Amino acid sequence: MPTRKTIVLLLLAFFLFIFIPKGVLTPIASRSVANHLLEQFNAADAEVHMDSGWGWNLLFGRLPKVELEIEHGFIEGLPVRFISLVGYDVEFDPWELFINQNFAYKKSGSMQLEVHVEESGLNDYFWREVDPARNLTVVIGEDVLSLQGVVSVWNIPWKVMLEGVLDIRNQTALRFVPRNLVVEETRVPPLLLEIINEHYGLVVDFDSLPFPIVITDVQMEEGAIVVRIGVVE
Repeated sequence: MPTRKTIVLLLLAFFLFIFIPKGVLTPIASRSVANHLLEQFNAADAEVHMDSGWGWNLLFGRLPKVELEIEHGFIEGLPVRFISLVGYDVEFDPWELFINQNFAYKKSGSMQLEVHVEESGLNDYFWREVDPARNLTVVIGEDVLSLQGVVSVWNIPWKVMLEGVLDIRNQTALRFVPRNLVVEETRVPPLLLEIINEHYGLVVDFDSLPFPIVITDVQMEEGAIVVRIGVVE
């Protein structure tokens, strides 16, 4: 018959077998995913919260639930203030995660993201990609986005305010769609609006995210844009 010492050792081995994956693998996986996010999004900070059950799921590349928070990062050169993600039944490549600290996404039951872009970040992107001369400034208002400043049309400087909205383009990008142009406090013909829009068209694409996405909603509030994104399989 097994001695009391043997029984204690067997029980200890059993509990270690049960709890070590949760106490060891989960922190390692969380740290690896955080490091991957910091590098991919060139972010200042990243937090990862995993619901991995007993931890054995991680060895098979499965996560019942994961929550990510990224602060002060970049998506395709666009400065973003905050990114949050909630995913359920997420599958990934465990070898890539534990050996290379690379989160190689496979699929998920559901995944939702929310991206917060501040006015200052959108201006940085606009000046770099569209308007290096900084003739116009992006102003984000309640349900409206406007470009304001002075532009030269037909060699004449015009003080303009081009108002419009952000429209979802090809499911993964946001495009500024002008609705109204005011020049020197006076409404102008649509032709002038088209000319200015050709030179100052703004498109932001989120297709560089590491999974197939579709933008489901975009909301504008004073000084910020909130973009809601779903993941498609």
